[in-house]
Amino acid sequence: MPAAEHPLMTTPPWGTSSRTCGPVDDVSCDVLIVGAGIVGLTTALAATRAGASVVVVDAARIGAGTSASTPGVASILHGVSCQVIEETHGSDAVMRYVAELERALDFIGHEAAAGGVPTRTLPSHAVVEDAHQAHQLQRERFAMRAAGVDPRTDDKPGLPFATRPSIRVDGALALQPRQYAEALGRAVVAGGGLIHEGSRLARLVPGAPIQAHFTGRDEAGVEHVAVVRAGSVLLATGVPEPDFGLVGPRLLPTTVHALAGHGYDLDAAYRLIDDPERPYVLRPGFRPGQVVVAGRAHVAGRGDRPAAEELGAWVASHLPDLEITHRWQYDCYRSYDGLPLVGEVGLRSNGIHVATGFGDDHMAAATAGALQIADHMVGSGTRLPWSPVHPRGSVAGQARGLARIGAARVRSRFRRD
Repeated sequence: MPAAEHPLMTTPPWGTSSRTCGPVDDVSCDVLIVGAGIVGLTTALAATRAGASVVVVDAARIGAGTSASTPGVASILHGVSCQVIEETHGSDAVMRYVAELERALDFIGHEAAAGGVPTRTLPSHAVVEDAHQAHQLQRERFAMRAAGVDPRTDDKPGLPFATRPSIRVDGALALQPRQYAEALGRAVVAGGGLIHEGSRLARLVPGAPIQAHFTGRDEAGVEHVAVVRAGSVLLATGVPEPDFGLVGPRLLPTTVHALAGHGYDLDAAYRLIDDPERPYVLRPGFRPGQVVVAGRAHVAGRGDRPAAEELGAWVASHLPDLEITHRWQYDCYRSYDGLPLVGEVGLRSNGIHVATGFGDDHMAAATAGALQIADHMVGSGTRLPWSPVHPRGSVAGQARGLARIGAARVRSRFRRD
């Protein structure tokens, strides 16, 4: 029988990281990164290897936010993302999107191996239970074909409950995200970069150099105030603060609930998309019979209890023999038009960048965005296909995307906790 909820089961099975670095001091650098998650650390590592001096500063600790809490699946098949991008931006944008994800998967696999992080290479499935929703699988398949990827139809996806035939892409990676974030941090430091924890950005002053003012306290409680001067800055913090480019209104803050347990042997990653806005994600763990499940996404700040209960009820009906060991939740940010928001803010180059809007579980897209930013910051590549100020489809398409986010926020006001 499933285990009763335990008040201590509030973190992922891979745990949370501890603070190992002190607050930042006055320093100058080529690249300053605010946020030590997957995006910030990947950017730092790529920029450090290109010869830039890099400082990473986090208000809490490495991987303390979304990065270390997602199920930890990296794949080019992510629900209905390609069909949404095709509808809004066209087939060329899908081609670029998939190419960036393939580059990111190579990077993740290499860095995980170099850092000693256990990984599993496995198929990734998009699945529906309701036959009336099967058309979404075919639409995603056709959209991905434009990028040279032809998902296979799999009549037996391998789930312990009935579904329609899935579409499948091989070569996905599953890993424990906290361990991966910590491995990236070690690689940054080994390459000469600096990482500081427990320092919060108080003020950002554009200029040459950009001045970032931080406040924080060390583990002894002593307050530290510092100014970092940098040629370029990346705000890798979900919603950027300060928000010079009005990025926040184009994001939907979302909470996802997750749990892990024992009782089933899965050999693939799955995304059930009967409701594309509230999918279920399942993947095998690294212990025999372990399963990680995430789902019931909702607008952040409202509906936590009903969503957690809905996830529990879904698991009880679909995986009745799962013995639950951990429950947790995490926040993420969805872009209004399907593409992440990655690039400089403002119409004129000012050296201040953002990278956000990657959705609920898309480690590959976050890594892809980070590699784009790193290339741009060190001058090895100037193309930023997901730039917040880059033309992003028709005015009507963008208006529809913003309207969807606005409608979701309005609906959330009427949800009861």
